[in-house]
Amino acid sequence: MNSFYSLLIAPFTKYKPKMALLLAAVFVELGFETFMPLSFKFIIDLAIMPRNYSILITILAAVISGALLTVCIGLFRDRMFAGLGSQVVSDYYKWLFDRLQTLSTGFFQHVPSGDIVSRFNNDMISVDSFIKLIPYTLLSVLGLIFNVAVLSMLQWQLALLAVVGLPLCLVGPKWGCSVS
Repeated sequence: MNSFYSLLIAPFTKYKPKMALLLAAVFVELGFETFMPLSFKFIIDLAIMPRNYSILITILAAVISGALLTVCIGLFRDRMFAGLGSQVVSDYYKWLFDRLQTLSTGFFQHVPSGDIVSRFNNDMISVDSFIKLIPYTLLSVLGLIFNVAVLSMLQWQLALLAVVGLPLCLVGPKWGCSVS
């Protein structure tokens, strides 16, 4: 686990301000995605049922402005992470090149140059693909945690069912494949 951290996660610590902005953008998006469904509850309970249309307009204006803000922040997050990911991949290329420069000439005599170039290019493409998935994975995992937390505040029985049922959704397909 330590080598995984040192190779894939540690280079991001070099860019702490950008990472802080990225995490802030993720939390804003999560906040909107988590509390957007609750706005329907407020619309029905506070505006439609009591026929209070001024509150309805206020809630709808807040939802629309929140949606626009979230879209803008999402675009900013995607653009910022693309730049950050490019910088990290560039740092990996530099690190790998420096590492190749320190190897002995005996290494280059025993390993075909095509293998080195293939490793250099293909493995870095895999790392680049992995890095591009980080914000979406973070958004999904944190979104799941936030939604279960909000659900537990609204109805703990349903949250308990979700906490028990979600792991079964992950394990269930594997059980189904091993039976046949």
